[in-house]
Amino acid sequence: IEKVKKLYNCQNLNHGISELFYIIANLYSSEKEYRNSNFYFRISNFFNPDFGPNIILLAQNLYELKQYDNALQEFLKLRKLGNQYNWYAVKNMANIIEIQRSLSDSVIFLENKVKLIKNPNYNIFYDLANFYRDNKQYEKSIEFYTKVLNLIDDNNVLTPKVYYRIGTCYESLGEYKFSEKNIKKSLSLLPDQPYVLNYLAYSWLERKINLKESISMLEKANSLKENDPYIIDSLGWG
Repeated sequence: IEKVKKLYNCQNLNHGISELFYIIANLYSSEKEYRNSNFYFRISNFFNPDFGPNIILLAQNLYELKQYDNALQEFLKLRKLGNQYNWYAVKNMANIIEIQRSLSDSVIFLENKVKLIKNPNYNIFYDLANFYRDNKQYEKSIEFYTKVLNLIDDNNVLTPKVYYRIGTCYESLGEYKFSEKNIKKSLSLLPDQPYVLNYLAYSWLERKINLKESISMLEKANSLKENDPYIIDSLGWG
């Protein structure tokens, strides 16, 4: 309790004022008015500079304003606040390095930082897998999604999503058998996923196989997610 009070104490008038200006800063940020958001954030920080996690807002605002060097400095501060903040900062720093330098530099940076984390949890592996997938490094992505699956069971809320993403990676590699296997596994764990149903059915339609089953799946997807243009387009094509 004493540790928390040093960061934020509702009986401390300055802390209350700080929180008010922080809320205003968040509102401006949500409206993409990042400069106004930064202005109110700095007032908030003046009244309570000890609440370190609040700099997430400033760092993200600077990133959106493409002030990447300044954003990097704020993310560096954030890394010192603990493991979760450290990983959040590292992910964002990797994005900035990719923008300013190259994808290969970003990958090297991220891999080196992961090696420094003792006993990384499955969320870190999941983020890393997503990073590789977004950058079309599908083999590496599958490698880290598999590490996630080794650390969780079928009851985890993330499991269907992991199988689906493995399936999309295999499809991008042209490995349709493995793609279908993993996407079906995702649907067996969580059947009512309209976009997963759409993805599998669409991939079948492209290859002109399982046409009746594809249409049936797309009709189900359409009933789950009405008026979605992607699903309607797939169903119409089917």
